[in-house]
Amino acid sequence: MIMKLSKQQIKANALGGKNMSRWDGRYESTKESQRSLEEDILEAGNGNFCYPTDSGGTVRQTDSRIDVYGTSDSSKGHSHDWYNAGTNEYGHHD
Repeated sequence: MIMKLSKQQIKANALGGKNMSRWDGRYESTKESQRSLEEDILEAGNGNFCYPTDSGGTVRQTDSRIDVYGTSDSSKGHSHDWYNAGTNEYGHHD
């Protein structure tokens, strides 16, 4: 019997059953939290930083942009505040 899987099912299977369409905003659930110290140092040398907030959220920062994520009851599962220094744009979503 041949089963036809949706793209979302194939992606979830490839990710060990995790559905990545919804993220909770917590640092512990980021790929960056799993990096070694050496990988963190190499990323920092390239101007890329990722670290937890005091409340358990996530900050992703580059030379020109900062993104702050936190947990939320929204359909996306996280809130997101950002600032882009190159364009002076900023925003928020829940």
